[in-house]
Amino acid sequence: MDNEKNIILSKLYSLRAGLSLVNMQVDIIRAEEEKVNVAVEMLDQNKKSIKSKRSSKENARKNINYNQNCIKEQKKKLAAENRYIAFNLHYIPVMLFFAAACVAASAIYNAITKDGFSWMWASVGAIIGYVVTRIYYTITDASDGTTKGYMKEINDLQDDIWDDQQKISNCEDSIEDLEKQSTKLEQNKENAIQVYNSQVEVTLPVIKAMLVALHQEFSPLIDKRDWANLDLLIYYFETNRADSIKDALLLTDRQKQMDTLVSAINDASAEISKSMNANFELLREDLNENFSSLASAIHSQRQAQERMMSQMNASIKQASMVNSQISSRLDTIATSNAMQTALLSKINVSSSKLVSSMDSICNDGIRTW
Repeated sequence: MDNEKNIILSKLYSLRAGLSLVNMQVDIIRAEEEKVNVAVEMLDQNKKSIKSKRSSKENARKNINYNQNCIKEQKKKLAAENRYIAFNLHYIPVMLFFAAACVAASAIYNAITKDGFSWMWASVGAIIGYVVTRIYYTITDASDGTTKGYMKEINDLQDDIWDDQQKISNCEDSIEDLEKQSTKLEQNKENAIQVYNSQVEVTLPVIKAMLVALHQEFSPLIDKRDWANLDLLIYYFETNRADSIKDALLLTDRQKQMDTLVSAINDASAEISKSMNANFELLREDLNENFSSLASAIHSQRQAQERMMSQMNASIKQASMVNSQISSRLDTIATSNAMQTALLSKINVSSSKLVSSMDSICNDGIRTW
């Protein structure tokens, strides 16, 4: 590659390093955002569990009330059955006495009339048969019939009530524990949101300052709208498919027309990641020069940020602390080592994803809770 192409290629790599730095700052925000998401999800699950336990407790109470009413009805039926049995038990001796009287009367009548069989004996037989039948059914009901069934139903209902009482007790214990956890989870969520907001308060101005520096530094070479295609432009230069930015952009437009731009960028990203270390050594001098130039642009933005903050109410301690953190972060970023580290650490992230990550913060905004 000739010297002019090396200069252009080193600038393209420097832009990629800058985008990688921005992406790393976005990662900081996303990491804190994920912590808030986890805290919110845990709190939501806790509240759902409390709601579920309260619902189970209420259902158990309804079951107890229903079963208690059922027991009352079963006891009424049992009492009626016992009265029926008691009546029969009292009625049977009367019937037996009446049958004995009929037998005596029949014996006397037969002795007088000398009949071997009479209607009196038939009546006695019918009465005795009726009495025996009533005795049988009364004993059956009292031992293993309707009465036993009522008693079993009442016992089963009482067992169900005991089970529901245990369920209520368990639900109350669980609700108490969950509510204690809820207090801690609520505090964890608030802490996570506070850390997130503090991180955004520092990181977002850093990102914006870096984007201004990138635009100022590289807009003469490549329009911001083409940053997502950066890997493809680098690939065209490295493979001698293009000798100028204009040629590379034309080839990119052709890929867009054929609806193959996304796959082309991904393929280009994979290829340049393989050769980045070698090219880094080849372009080291030009890269260091471009890194220094970008660092100067970032420092300029830091100074502009400080001037803007100084024009605000300087007595606000929090604003002063935030401004100090922003300046410190920009100073850390604005070094050749930081840019080289960012370039290599994001070697497997395509330029389109780097820009998409940047846009998610700058265009879609910051999530709030």
